Amino acid sequence: LPWLAVAGFSWIWLGAMAGGLVVTEVHVRTHRPVGASWYSALQEIGIVQSRGHHVGHHAPPMDRRYCILTNWINP
Repeated sequence: LPWLAVAGFSWIWLGAMAGGLVVTEVHVRTHRPVGASWYSALQEIGIVQSRGHHVGHHAPPMDRRYCILTNWINP
């Protein structure tokens, strides 16, 4: 909100905030058990990161799996 007060509305700002919210929600959901749902289907396909793949984000070596959004970008 301070950014909006100083610089005003910007589509770039809106896109960055929306993207940040999506990535944060995916990361939070990856840490929680998800039952059978549309979200678990997205995890199985690899569109959003699965719990099994996400373990590598927190495990050594810490130089891999930086992306917490999808399995497709990480090695």
